[in-house]
Amino acid sequence: MAKSIIAFWRLAVVLFCTAISVPLYAQAISVNPDTLEASVRAQVINTNRFYINGPITQGLSAVTANQHYRLGPMSRSVLTLTALRMLAAGRLDLDENIARTLPDLLPENPFRVAVTPRHILTETAGFAVPPRTDGLVTLDHYLTQVRTAGKIAHADSVGWSLLAVFLEAKGADTLENLINKHLLNPLGLASGSLKLGTGASALSRLQDMTGNGALIAEISRLTVRNRDKNGTRFLPKDIYAQFTQKQSWRMHPVGPRRLLGSALTDVGKRSYIHPPTEPISANFNKAPLGASFVTFPKQGISFVTLNGIDPDFLHAIEAIADQSFLPAQPDNRIAQAQGLSDRNIRFNGNYVRSDAPSAWLAHRLKTLASERLTLSDTSDGTLYLEFTNGERLTFQKRAPYLFDSLGGERVILSPYRQGGYLVLDGTLYRFIGILGNTEFVLDLMPVVMLILLSSAVYLGSNVSPRWRRMALFGTLGTLMVAGGIAADYYLWPKAVFIWDSSWLVILWRIMLNTGLALVLSLPLFAISFTRKNEMPQGAAIFIAPLHLALISVSALVLFLILVAWGVAGEFSAY
Repeated sequence: MAKSIIAFWRLAVVLFCTAISVPLYAQAISVNPDTLEASVRAQVINTNRFYINGPITQGLSAVTANQHYRLGPMSRSVLTLTALRMLAAGRLDLDENIARTLPDLLPENPFRVAVTPRHILTETAGFAVPPRTDGLVTLDHYLTQVRTAGKIAHADSVGWSLLAVFLEAKGADTLENLINKHLLNPLGLASGSLKLGTGASALSRLQDMTGNGALIAEISRLTVRNRDKNGTRFLPKDIYAQFTQKQSWRMHPVGPRRLLGSALTDVGKRSYIHPPTEPISANFNKAPLGASFVTFPKQGISFVTLNGIDPDFLHAIEAIADQSFLPAQPDNRIAQAQGLSDRNIRFNGNYVRSDAPSAWLAHRLKTLASERLTLSDTSDGTLYLEFTNGERLTFQKRAPYLFDSLGGERVILSPYRQGGYLVLDGTLYRFIGILGNTEFVLDLMPVVMLILLSSAVYLGSNVSPRWRRMALFGTLGTLMVAGGIAADYYLWPKAVFIWDSSWLVILWRIMLNTGLALVLSLPLFAISFTRKNEMPQGAAIFIAPLHLALISVSALVLFLILVAWGVAGEFSAY
């Protein structure tokens, strides 16, 4: 009997110790706004900011709760939660091929990775960032895929709009009704708490979506508290984990990471989740501000902003974390990175900024000229980065694919599964190799075009009709290429997004590629003249061979340049 009692108490002690030792890092914390330093409090509680502490909301006024704000990044949270509720109801599968549901928008291609809802929720579908979103434009005009699905993540407004149409097809209802049914009603919110955008563009209903402060607060609360208006689970436990904690995509253990519908980012020694935001690039307009949140799910706290995340906001949050959070969990991601193998891999070459990939030639060329870097790998653990402005940085290897500088900058290279990308302090770059050499693909272009146009001097040649034909092909082909490039550079966005004249784009691209074919015939003419000894007589016999050689080399160089620009062999409008 005594042994049984002792065994019982031992078991009780073990259970008690186990309970109190459940990871302290996962314990929710309580932050009293009255104890915050004045400058910190002013950043997290003001007319445009408040925070969610479990079931409690700190700093949300009655005016803010009823006033509507542009959701911006949080429109993606609205769509994510609607999709996950439909997933829980068995209405869709995260890994199904969207093209089978929407064949008119996204034709099925057996030679490409199929775009799935998971790709869109992790923003790895690979659609181009549109140069403009105004005008009466249907969604199919935006669906230009510039990357293989699942390869790399970037802010993708086109993918989210495609997901909205997919949800309507799977739910057999309008997006507004689906959001009411799966999100607003379970949270006890009125249908008027959210309004879709009403612009003519297919992207406007998400980009211009608005919601009141109460809606923004409840969506933010869902990132720390999986409960509906009745106190029951809003999402099944496994799906909720994918929404708030479980990584669904990552480039590298220390690199960019994505959950379903949100990005995972570091502040200080801790990681937080937030809705994906548009990148700021010199060649793209900055996206309008909107509501967003910075959530620490394990600590049960979400900081909400109605006018965008800025450095001061993040610094205030970091100060609160240092003051009120339990000690940061040891970061084991470096140890995970040590398990990767990068032996015998060199990363030399040119990289171009690629966090906002564009289908417009003008954007691509401007990015190539101004937002490019050259990486030199010495294979002894040292990397050198040289920028277009002449700045040069040195990095030392810390782990496979991971390099740090003395100044605190960090370079993260993608393992082979992602292929050819690097991240420099949060900015994504894509490998372009020798075709990213601006002296070759930009500076040389005017010289090449002038040499090719010089073939016109043989239009009146009396050597043979084939010399005159070569001159005609060279002159006409060069002018056609120049006209096609100019049209693509200046007119593509207008033709596709304003005039709705895709046929016009196809027409000038046919002209461009036909001209390229004519130009590429010039080396064949030169070889033929040499073999048949069909050369001019007199003084021209010394000049013509050199001129033919220059024309032939220029024709091949033009082809390589147009390949680098992404226009050679391209005929579709989008």
